[in-house]
Amino acid sequence: MEAFETYCKGMAAHLRKIRKQRGMTQEALAEAANISPEYVSRIERGINKPSLKTLYDLSMALEFKFILIDEGPEQETNH
Repeated sequence: MEAFETYCKGMAAHLRKIRKQRGMTQEALAEAANISPEYVSRIERGINKPSLKTLYDLSMALEFKFILIDEGPEQETNH
């Protein structure tokens, strides 16, 4: 579970960084993603974990593509 928590905290920090780079307030992001500013704040602080739908809405509002699943480096298999 620790790896998941670390991943979520990293995603939250990345979300905040992108929002600030775009010059958006939490209020503006919330309005664009159709969620409350309080929820944006809770996501950015790692208190709440957004659903895939909310993450998608946030990424569309930020005009940024989040990578949800990372397969890591390709591994050669011998069958």
